[in-house]
Amino acid sequence: MGYQTDFYGTLQFTRKLTSEELSTLNTIIRAARHSDDCEVSEALQRQAEAARVIERDGNGPLVFDPHEGANLRAGFQDLIIGDDLSPHYARALRISDDKSGLVYCAEKTYDMVAGVNFIIANGRVRIPGFGLKGSLYASTEFKPYHWLVKINREGWAYQKKSHQQALWDHDKKAYLKLIESDLAWRRRAAKDEDPRRAFRKAVDAACDRVDEFLDLTERRWQRMRYWIETRVIRPVL
Repeated sequence: MGYQTDFYGTLQFTRKLTSEELSTLNTIIRAARHSDDCEVSEALQRQAEAARVIERDGNGPLVFDPHEGANLRAGFQDLIIGDDLSPHYARALRISDDKSGLVYCAEKTYDMVAGVNFIIANGRVRIPGFGLKGSLYASTEFKPYHWLVKINREGWAYQKKSHQQALWDHDKKAYLKLIESDLAWRRRAAKDEDPRRAFRKAVDAACDRVDEFLDLTERRWQRMRYWIETRVIRPVL
């Protein structure tokens, strides 16, 4: 995953959660956050000292591993942790404004799947009938570039390779920004040819791209074409 990673869309709750359940879920998501608890602080200190002895023969400064520290904090709250469950990466998510699911809220994360599965594992224990559905679209500058965080039949998150067009299902505005970026060169082309012709070429190119993965009726297609003309292409040119 690259330096900048963006996730689009929402992992929906399988049922509406009460205010109390949302509060419980928020506690799970924030399990790795720092606290002023002296017992936790002392445990983190001992953990760092032990790691220094094991890894560097007791030499050098104390290094506080964020992942081990997050696991320790979660353990103090009696939350489930494991190799494929990450409280550290769970905090890259938050409850959506409409309280219907989870959305991305960080600059980047290295293991979104482990973060989501930490939330699922502990949510199932503390919230009756808790579950997630849907997917998040991931975009990064390194391979695999475009992929999805999906929920399987057993209710667990996994990573699936995808393509750029899948962004349309998760965030239409973000996809149209990509189209706008792809068509930026037409600003220069418009200077050398008739503006109307340049505009028509840009609209046709955008419509062809959208048509690759959308199966629309004629009426809805005309609405889409008008939207592309007025909201995407005209501002670019």
